[in-house]
Formats: sequence, C-alpha cells, structure tokens
Amino acid sequence: MNYFIRRKYLKHKKHVLHEARHARCMREDVEAPENIRVLLDLESQLEAAWEKRDNGRMDELFESILANVKKIYPAKGPSKLRENLEILVVAVAVALGVRTYFVQPFKIPTGSMQPTLNGIRYIEEQDSPEPRDAFPQWVFNYLVDGTRYVEVQARVSGRITSAGRADNFYVFDVGGKKHRILSDMYDRQRKFERNEFVKKGQVLASGRLLSGDHILVNKVKFNFVRPSRGDITVFSTKYIEHADIKQDSFYIKRMVGLPGEHLQLKDDGFLYNRAGKIAEPSPFNWLLGDKYAGQKGRGFFEQDGLLFHNGVPYIRGHGPYTIGPRSDFELADNQYLFFGDNTLSSLDGRYFGGVQRESIIGPAFAVYWPFKGRGRFLRTR
Repeated sequence: MNYFIRRKYLKHKKHVLHEARHARCMREDVEAPENIRVLLDLESQLEAAWEKRDNGRMDELFESILANVKKIYPAKGPSKLRENLEILVVAVAVALGVRTYFVQPFKIPTGSMQPTLNGIRYIEEQDSPEPRDAFPQWVFNYLVDGTRYVEVQARVSGRITSAGRADNFYVFDVGGKKHRILSDMYDRQRKFERNEFVKKGQVLASGRLLSGDHILVNKVKFNFVRPSRGDITVFSTKYIEHADIKQDSFYIKRMVGLPGEHLQLKDDGFLYNRAGKIAEPSPFNWLLGDKYAGQKGRGFFEQDGLLFHNGVPYIRGHGPYTIGPRSDFELADNQYLFFGDNTLSSLDGRYFGGVQRESIIGPAFAVYWPFKGRGRFLRTR
C-alpha cells in the first residue's frame, strides 16, 4: 500500500470510527445491548484489518459499520448541515458571551484621543479614483492600513443647507436628502458653499480617509482592580447631561481625576490636585497643555500650516471644544473625571464634569485594526 492510498484509508477509518463512537455515546442508554455489542465488534475488526492493511476487508467493514450506525442512530435530516449549524450556534453564543462579559470591541470615530488613538481622518486630497482604488487593490489597502478613497456626490439636485453636526461629520441637506461629510474634509476643501445650488452627481467632497482605530476593552478588570489615573477608559453617556452628547452612546477618554478629589485646571494647561501638579503618568507631561511645545521628537511636525503626528493630520482647536467652561472640579466618592488626550478638540469632563462609576465599561488595552503601524497594545504609563 503506497503512501497516498494508506493516507486515504486512514482518514476514512478515523471518520467511520468517529461516527460509530458518536452513535454509541448518543444511544447506548436506550439502544438494545446486542446492537451496541455488534457495533463494538465491527470496530475491533476494522482496527485489525487496518493493522493487516487488508483493503478489501476494510471496505466491507466501512459499509457494515455505517449501516449499523444508521440503524442505531438514524439521521434526522442532513447531518452535516445540522452539525455545522450546531457549531455556528455554539460559536455565536461564545462570541456573545465574551463580548457581554469579558472583552468588547469599539471604534474610535473622532480625533479627541489623538495622538494616542486616531479617529476617522482626512489625510490626502484626491479628486478621483486612482489605480490603487480599483478592486481588489483597495480591499487590500483598506484591510492593511485602513485607508480608502471616499467621494460624496449630491444624490439629488437642489440647494444646500446646513443640517447640523453629528460626531465628526457635518450634515448637509440637499433637496430633502441628508449628506454627511467628514468635518476636516469639508473645512480643507470647501468645494461648495451653503445655499449654493448643486446638480445631481456633483462631487461635494472627495479624498483619502484614514479609518478610526478599532480597540478592545477589558470589561472584567475593574471588577477586581480599582481604576487608576491614566487609564484609557470607555464609559457610557447614559447619565451625562449635555446638549452635544447623545444619550446611551459610548465615549473613550483618559482618566484624569479620581473619586473624592478636588481638581483645578490652571493656566499652564495642567491639572492640579491637593498634592500639586499632576505630572504622572507620562502622557500628562505633553497631552494636557494647550500647546504642543515640548512634543517635538514624538512624531509631530508642521507642514503647510497643518500639524501632523506620524503622518496623520492632528486636529487643533477644531470645532467648539477649544477651551472648557470649567476649570474647577469637585468629584463625589463615586465619580471619575475624564479628558481627551487632544484637549484642543475634545468634548470631555471640562464640559460635563465627573462620570459615575456605574457608567464605566472598562479600560481599552489594544488596537486590533488597522494593522499597519497601529495594531498594538495600549500603554497608560
């Protein structure tokens, strides 16, 4: 018996014996004992035939064993389909259990945590698709580094009116249809003006976008360990009252204040508690100021009047969140204070104050996508 034939018979033998054992385990408590004994005897004969490499005898035993398996444990519909469905159901149940109780994925939509975490960013001007945007190349680029070409066209003809802002996007109304354009894409391009009449198919904005980081959050850790200053934390907005914050959504910020603390945000851009200036963990030395002085050598550079961090546009003072209305914080015994690392563009505790302990989901511990340059474990120290 050559290698390939032997491999074929070995594989088939394992399959047949697996089916036989499965049938016995499922039915041995209700099946007639003599039928179980017959099946066990056939299994022993198959093992003996394999030892002798008796192909003809093995073929006979394969048929006999499967016939007895069908007699003991008749199939109820397509067995393979049923098994695959069972596996799928179990896998989904496990995944839901892990997501509910242990680890949950989140997506970073805005730049409020730059440079630690990137939200959706406009990174390059591009007026039309290029060869790299053709299938399947664009799929590969998107999976590896999270970049893609985006073009927003008017879906109908009509006059453009502003309909407000949603997270990191401007919303415009054209002929009764809502159009979303990334805020920094619109601000840097200005391909149209409000109240301008546009035709169906006209390009309102285009360019390459960088997708927001996708992170994993540990939902178990804070059940055993107290939250620490510096933890990058996801929390629910359910109990936060602020006109610009959607209820029952989730925010991710850095924990800067602990329960019972009295904190002050002073003119130098740093937080102080009763013990003095909060300079640890190390991100506080360069993320909490209103200037990026001292950040050189950390991947920051300026070009054409724009600030970049590791090649990604860094938003400074974008939108209304440049200076917080509050500089003095008195936290209750069950409250924590959170700031975004990009304090020039972050709707955070300076606006809505402390966050209740029951609203905290857990600390982020890893960026799992995009892979290139950003897949990593997060450090808070």
